[in-house]
Amino acid sequence: MAHATILDITQEDYNYLQSLCRCRTLQARIVGRAKMLIYKAQGCSNAAIAERLDVNINTVRLCIKKFTEGGVQAALYDAQRSGRPAEITDDATAWVIDTACQRPADPGCAQELWTLESLRLHLQKNAAAAGFVQLSSIARSTVQQILKKIRH
Repeated sequence: MAHATILDITQEDYNYLQSLCRCRTLQARIVGRAKMLIYKAQGCSNAAIAERLDVNINTVRLCIKKFTEGGVQAALYDAQRSGRPAEITDDATAWVIDTACQRPADPGCAQELWTLESLRLHLQKNAAAAGFVQLSSIARSTVQQILKKIRH
């Protein structure tokens, strides 16, 4: 059986990890990763850590790898992901703003003023006909973001 390598952690980092393990308001995933690093620093094998924490051994390996490459913070917290690029064109944004500036009664709505939800539903319903298929599933938060731009 291969000898488990001991993770070289500073006393300050070790104390920090122990404090995270005592924190009751922290996400379980972060606490689990802190425990993985502590157990590895104590000389436990990846397999023993995985069994002790009831996780896949690859989860332990990844946590240790992140630690050796980037330190405690890299091991505990996931890096920000890039996400999907914006698909809403300037023309589509202009159409949303133009629609929001019209009275709802003009395009055939029964109310006098738009609510965020009624505007979103109207945009979704009419997006394809206006040539903006990508807005057929526009989210409320996206409508909000577009409208905030016109105030600034």
